[in-house]
Amino acid sequence: MGKLFFTSESRADAACARSAGQMGAARRVACLLLPFVLLCLCGCEKQPETKSKMLDGPLDTVSTITLYDWSGGEEPIDEIFEMLGDIDSRMSSVSLTSEPAAISAGAGSPVAVSQDTFGLIRYAQTVSAETGGAFDITVRPVVFLWGVGTENARVPAQTEIDAVRQAVGYDRVSLDETALSVALADTGMQLDLGGIAKGYACDRAVEILRNAKVGHAIIDMGGNIYACGTKPDGSPWRVGVKSPLVGENGHFGIVSAADRAVVTSGVYERFFETDGKLYHHIMDPRTGRPVDNALLSVTIISESSTQADALSTACFVLGAERGLEYLETLPGVEGIFVGEDLRVWISSGLRDSFQMADKRFALVGDDEEG
Repeated sequence: MGKLFFTSESRADAACARSAGQMGAARRVACLLLPFVLLCLCGCEKQPETKSKMLDGPLDTVSTITLYDWSGGEEPIDEIFEMLGDIDSRMSSVSLTSEPAAISAGAGSPVAVSQDTFGLIRYAQTVSAETGGAFDITVRPVVFLWGVGTENARVPAQTEIDAVRQAVGYDRVSLDETALSVALADTGMQLDLGGIAKGYACDRAVEILRNAKVGHAIIDMGGNIYACGTKPDGSPWRVGVKSPLVGENGHFGIVSAADRAVVTSGVYERFFETDGKLYHHIMDPRTGRPVDNALLSVTIISESSTQADALSTACFVLGAERGLEYLETLPGVEGIFVGEDLRVWISSGLRDSFQMADKRFALVGDDEEG
């Protein structure tokens, strides 16, 4: 798969809280804490320029842009938030006027879409094929059935799961390169870009910063971090990898990164409990159930946030062993897997750039069996 870049010429070809109120409160707290955390990590003397905004569509997070070497006003940041708003509305699976909604409503017939949406869907299909369906943008019927993160969260009967699984299948999405159209094979199928749109939006933000000659910046889109350039002193950014333990806001490890996305997917993001068992939002499209493979989180480091976003979900579904094997085939892509026993597996390229920060977690060594 290699590197992915999104430019104005080649975008189309590239590539839990128990209630809504608690989730909103958590996001607001995260927004307030974020500048302090980043300042502590970067060690910059110059006061950075920071702006945050809540987005409600597929991005569904507080997005924060922090610049460390910009003195020309807020033009790049304003342009970024205008772009994020456009992606948030155009790629939403909830809005009736979005492109995924139009594709879902027109299931059985081709629906023309914009170039960047087409390119994003095509890339998602590539990841789906390479991971055997571990990542699937047609999983929405399963997500809706479980309702994780909503007031309707419940454990459905197996008969219900079997029924909605009939409407899931990345291999039943047809793409027409000439017409830039997308077609779902059957009525009842639904397309959802929520597992990849945030990464794409982050890459677009990076493009805007580079065009504005911003050399040192941090983009935070709620679990999707992009370290633009280096710190002003030329050293790599030190990006904290969030603890996957429910209720904790700190980090368990630190990744040194420059011009890299650091994207994490974990069970702590959205979940509910029934009869003492936790059910989280990361669904296995192949079973129609939340993934149950003893993992708490997966973090992907890549030059492309789009790639990292998709792979953080795909590798979580694949599990530590198969996920690491897959990552080792991808140049420039690294991963961190955290198990329920707090053991941590990292890909080979992170040996010199990952630091454990919490003694409760144990790095699995080369001589230890996974």
